[in-house]
Amino acid sequence: MDDTGLLLKKKLKMYQGLEAMLNRISPEICNVIDLGAFLQATVDELGRTMDVCRCEVLVREGHDHLKVAYEYMGDISLSSHLSRTFPARRLVNGLDGEGWKEVLAIDAVDSNSLSEPYQHILQGREILSAIIVPIRFKEAFLALVGLYHCRRPYTWSPEEISFLKSIAQQVA
Repeated sequence: MDDTGLLLKKKLKMYQGLEAMLNRISPEICNVIDLGAFLQATVDELGRTMDVCRCEVLVREGHDHLKVAYEYMGDISLSSHLSRTFPARRLVNGLDGEGWKEVLAIDAVDSNSLSEPYQHILQGREILSAIIVPIRFKEAFLALVGLYHCRRPYTWSPEEISFLKSIAQQVA
């Protein structure tokens, strides 16, 4: 199969995965929403669907920190980062309505184009490639969803970025 065929097959699998994931998550929505169960189900399904070593939701902890609140571990040999906090001010200009608006797709953490704060935090967590998507509601920052490859660098496709933006909108 040529590259175009493989890309189309991957797109189809991704969109089928989205539909299946939303169907598995939606029973949580139909009842009284247990936000913790909903977010944990989201990271679990998203991590499996995207075949990553780690998927997490980071929430605001105070005004200037982010905390790993929900975590999927696709590679159990890695250490958990659940409840770990990170200084957000090194990464964004505050976490108010103006903070973190764009998707950050990092194909290679050791790239010269990546700023020092990101390199330091990601390399310290055994991450080689990352995509970090803001979850925003009515322009206000709520959280981040991060997906990570830890064993090999990975190039994020435009379709994957679009898919993850869509998931973040649904979560918000």
